[in-house]
Amino acid sequence: MLCWNCATTPERNEAVCSCCGADLAGEQDTCAEAPGQVLASDDTEGLAGFEDGSLGAYRILSKLGQGAMGTIWLAQADSRSPQVAIKVLRAGGANEEALRRFEREANALAQLVHPNVVPVHDFFFEQGFFCIVMEYLKGGSFQQFLGGTGTLSARRAMSVGMQVGRGLAVAAAAGVVHRDIKPGNLLLGSHGEVRIADFGIAKLSSSRTQLTHQGEFIGTPCYMPPEQWSDCRSVDQRSDLYALGCSLFHLLCGRPPFPGRTPLELMEEHLLVPAPDLRVLRPEISGDLAGVVRRLMAKDPEQRFQTGDALADELARLRNNDSRRFRLAAGC
Repeated sequence: MLCWNCATTPERNEAVCSCCGADLAGEQDTCAEAPGQVLASDDTEGLAGFEDGSLGAYRILSKLGQGAMGTIWLAQADSRSPQVAIKVLRAGGANEEALRRFEREANALAQLVHPNVVPVHDFFFEQGFFCIVMEYLKGGSFQQFLGGTGTLSARRAMSVGMQVGRGLAVAAAAGVVHRDIKPGNLLLGSHGEVRIADFGIAKLSSSRTQLTHQGEFIGTPCYMPPEQWSDCRSVDQRSDLYALGCSLFHLLCGRPPFPGRTPLELMEEHLLVPAPDLRVLRPEISGDLAGVVRRLMAKDPEQRFQTGDALADELARLRNNDSRRFRLAAGC
């Protein structure tokens, strides 16, 4: 069985993933997870203090997932309103400055409108919890696809990279960095489009204090860029592109690029070990696509694609070249 959060293989009887810290007894952390069972009385114990199974103006329908960043609930304002996914982050001893920061960051997320970004509809703070209300997608995540031991074709992977690149570019223009790009945060929309979920949730989860403490990290170790290990406050869109490169490697090869089983092992590999050539596992992949993924995973941010648009443009060029070669081979 794979870890639902990072898709590594846990040790036998391991209750917590040694790679990402996910609760292996919990459910998948994605707002695309299919609705769970209707809430029983004990399902709402994690939301003690909310009366009648409600969050703000929303009625809780079921629990969608739980992970290191928080819990996701399926909810609805009323019977005529669309269902939504609410990400709930425990605020701990949030002070006034932390609340202002949460409102500022959440408001920035709500301004992100793009076909490849899961939109934020609402946000609020209630009884010790930060709550982010997002569109609910039923299409599933690419993490679920990997859980079925699937891998993407080269052409599909290029499409995923193009769409995520465009979404990241729009976010970067608005001053938003994701900090936790991974297959579980790449969802399928109703028309088959790729949508980036949990934008900024990693940063918002640290709003319980004014600053992230030195020595703590935000993100998922299997996909974190070198600079994010040392100072998560210094990341930019190139850091998200590194994580996207690791995610594309995983989607193409069925496993993350580095085999480390603990955060310390993974940190050393991301910092020191050259990015592997995915053609060792998928020899049919073109050198051009392998080169794009390898460039995304460059240790030095200056050697990566500098923007999501630059990545998307390069992948579009490769896809067009592939289509042209196919037509020539078919005699068209």
